[in-house]
Amino acid sequence: MDAVHNIPSSSSKGTQTRGWITPLVDKFSFFVLLPSRIVLGPRDMGMASLEATAKRARRVDTYVAIWFCIEIASFVIVTVWPTMLLRWLFLALVSFRVLAICATAIRAALFDRDAVPEGQAPMVASHARMVILGCVNYVELILCFATCYAMWPNNLSHATDWFDPLYFSAICQLTIGFGDLYPMGGLRGVSVLQGLIAIAVILLLVGRYIAMLRSEESRDKQQQAQPISTEMLKAGDKPNENVP
Repeated sequence: MDAVHNIPSSSSKGTQTRGWITPLVDKFSFFVLLPSRIVLGPRDMGMASLEATAKRARRVDTYVAIWFCIEIASFVIVTVWPTMLLRWLFLALVSFRVLAICATAIRAALFDRDAVPEGQAPMVASHARMVILGCVNYVELILCFATCYAMWPNNLSHATDWFDPLYFSAICQLTIGFGDLYPMGGLRGVSVLQGLIAIAVILLLVGRYIAMLRSEESRDKQQQAQPISTEMLKAGDKPNENVP
């Protein structure tokens, strides 16, 4: 998922027929990803070289790993640290990360094609890597929402230790719902939001993966058909030697 991080803003192609909600979502996702664009640099949506794609893939992997460490630290600090100011700071960090994950999924699945030059498919490091990073983002959502639940443990019924917010976040996102823990007060809305975001991210990632496979399959067919067409043209240009 973060393999397609920080896609440039979509071109004006088709904007006249998109109403106003679609461009609004487009711009929102673009501005949410501006900080990561500054860190990672702009992404070439055309046929970038394999070396450039590999270098950027390493930068993205490092970026995701740093955020993963921040999320773990945020959960620990919010759980055990007594200073409210520091706890609110880390809660703001993980909240921004949730927005960034959503924005990345939205841009990759819905607005990617508008930024790709005509007749080209976006270059990715590998399909397997995209799936793995998508799974990492899914786990990140569990950690981010666990930090939110840990901020108000009294609103999590039957929570007794530090692990309960993380446990509840996982079963909520996986839509298991054993019933041994349940949210109260404002955390009820947070749990609903987590379920909606998790489902939306999965659907967007699956749609993005299928569209990418179809795009590459279509491009391969065009490349295979091109030599055949060239040979037929050459054969048609040859004069007929049997004509007197």
